[in-house]
Parts: sequence; structure tokens; C-alpha cells
Amino acid sequence: MLTWQQAGEEISIFVVIVVTPADAETIEVHLQIYPGDRRPLLPVGLEVNVLNEEGITCMQAQAGVASDGIQLKFECSPQEHFSISIISGELNFTEQFII
Repeated sequence: MLTWQQAGEEISIFVVIVVTPADAETIEVHLQIYPGDRRPLLPVGLEVNVLNEEGITCMQAQAGVASDGIQLKFECSPQEHFSISIISGELNFTEQFII
């Protein structure tokens, strides 16, 4: 869970990453972003980016006015590197992963 202050209000979101082997050479990654306990919707404009090893955005999604979640699915190879970036107001969170 990520928590931050935005416009004087505490905001929380859940970040869920499910990794499933598809076969010996492919890993499926399912990224889910949901509002935390205090809000039914994600903050408008919350941006989620998936970046490749070079830091180039290869997938992007943004929360709209009535977004109750964001889901992105993609595939990786074993030992592949990628990052997930979440941006909203003062929040600028990036985490790197190796599959």
C-alpha cells in the first residue's frame, strides 16, 4: 500500500503484482492499482507507467473521473528488468523489478 498527502488529504492505494509463469520462456505480469480504504475511487489523473530496462515507457494508464482501479497485463522473459512508476500530485514512486 502507498500512502501520501495530496491537497491536505491522505490518499492510499493498493498496488498488487501477480507473476505467473506461462511457459519456460515467458512470465505473465498482472499489475493492479486500487483505491485504499478511505476512498472508493483512484485520484483523478493518477498515472501508472511500465518502463523497460532502458527506462522507456512501454505501457501507460491514467485514472479518469470515475476510475475504481487500473489493470495492466504484460509479458516478460526470465531475468528481464522493468520498473513501475506511479505519479499523482506530490507522489512520484518508482520501483524496479527483475523477473
